[in-house]
Amino acid sequence: MFSCIVWPSEIIDGYAVEATAALAQLDQSSPEAAAWWRANAAGVTGPGRYLLFHGHVCEVV
Repeated sequence: MFSCIVWPSEIIDGYAVEATAALAQLDQSSPEAAAWWRANAAGVTGPGRYLLFHGHVCEVV
């Protein structure tokens, strides 16, 4: 878990997950949602990109 400062001045505690790994997991539970991300947010879901998930919506496994 880490904290990130975003504009406007907000600190977010959360988990950074490699985007392609997150989409691979999403493919398992909701292929339609994963397809939407690939079609509509390709610029933030490619290799070397990370998605930040708020800590309060995550479960460490």
